[in-house]
Amino acid sequence: PGFRLTEQSILLECPSCQSGRVEPMPTEAELKAAYPENGYYAYSELSGTSKKALTGRLRDRLREYTYEGQLKTNGSSTWTKRLCATLFKNRFSGFPHYASGGKLLDVGCGDGYVLSFFQSAGWEVSGIDRSEGAAKHARDAGLDVQAGDFLNTKLPEHGFQVVRLWHVLEHLQNPRQAIQRCQQLLAPHGELIIGIPNPRGLSRFVFGRRWSGWDLPRHLYHFSVKGITALLTSEGYQVREVSHCSVGTGLASMGSAWASNGVLRMLQVITDRILDACRLGDALEIHATWQGEGAHA
Repeated sequence: PGFRLTEQSILLECPSCQSGRVEPMPTEAELKAAYPENGYYAYSELSGTSKKALTGRLRDRLREYTYEGQLKTNGSSTWTKRLCATLFKNRFSGFPHYASGGKLLDVGCGDGYVLSFFQSAGWEVSGIDRSEGAAKHARDAGLDVQAGDFLNTKLPEHGFQVVRLWHVLEHLQNPRQAIQRCQQLLAPHGELIIGIPNPRGLSRFVFGRRWSGWDLPRHLYHFSVKGITALLTSEGYQVREVSHCSVGTGLASMGSAWASNGVLRMLQVITDRILDACRLGDALEIHATWQGEGAHA
């Protein structure tokens, strides 16, 4: 039983919550190979802009304007940034809704590209990533980023107003332990922000095994709205908001030749906004709050 992803791998889905995990799990060697220090995109976002093609550089500029518009950094009042923050807020999201300032931890932060925008907006930022090379790039850029295992690295208990797991939870071998670890790090009434692929979105059913959101062997778990809500609630969180925020897996599933076309990418953004409004988008954004010790009774 299960949904076959490849000849070797299947997705075992819970018939009740419709979340699933990949079986068999990749080995440590396979996982290490899946995150090459010189090849994984998140490890070179701060320094890689000049090496990109025109469409890549344009995407980075739109993302930059969107981040600055959403975070209201200096100069974000320009009409261009306000427009980008409106048009692309679903594509480039993951910002605090229930915490207005303080300390923020970004788990799986890569080389700190997104953290740099939070820091510019006045947040006191910290990050952690499995890559020593990416962490060094972040530190060279003036960011407080450690390399290591999120579950075991020493971090200040109850020291963060926000913990961000942006498209990270699906990569972890034990998501429940990660959610529990966030409790240890969040201050009372702190905000947990999660971004994950949506295996119940339209793109999954249109493309089947070819859906880019499966992203084997990196993505180990796939959560539905019901599944992620149940996980967080069972651990004592109050789920405040669940929304769809598509990231363009439909076009990516069609192949690199299609995905590199600038006109098609803009059409994908429009299509994704429609799918998100219909709650059929290919990714989910979850905001939950942790009430503090004694909340999980």
